Amino acid sequence: RTANTNYPSLGEARTKEVTYTNGYDQEVTYTFFENGIVVGTPTTGTHALWGPIGDTWAAQGFDMGPLGLPVSEEEANGELVRVDFEGGYATYDSATGKVDVKTNEKGNARNNAVQAGTTAGDSDIAAAASSANSTTSAAATTTGSEAAGEEAAAHATTGATGAAAGN
Repeated sequence: RTANTNYPSLGEARTKEVTYTNGYDQEVTYTFFENGIVVGTPTTGTHALWGPIGDTWAAQGFDMGPLGLPVSEEEANGELVRVDFEGGYATYDSATGKVDVKTNEKGNARNNAVQAGTTAGDSDIAAAASSANSTTSAAATTTGSEAAGEEAAAHATTGATGAAAGN
């Protein structure tokens, strides 16, 4: 196991760093941790996802879903925590426990491709989580102002993380 000094809330690394080229021709690097994932590209930078926002991102298809890859770290503003993505942003309200997803033009186009069955390919991250018997569900797809259902992604990134390590 690798010590994690950059994102201590993620816990210990559960997988080695993996790099692959996704269906949007992005070179994606990711590592699963006990409580989340660190993912990035040369364009978006490297960012950690965990908790309800990470779970929602996983449930909507990881890097190949409408949100795409994260482009920021979590930013807290009162009760709200926000992460920006290529295809929009997600906010988590700690007072209500709800995640709200807003997609931009890029996110809407990706969502339309998912709905039409014409996506640019599958996510290697999702495949790794799935092959490790994760609890990840790709059932939560959001558009525009739809909220990402509260239960749709329960513990997806943490479940994927633990499962990827064989726990």
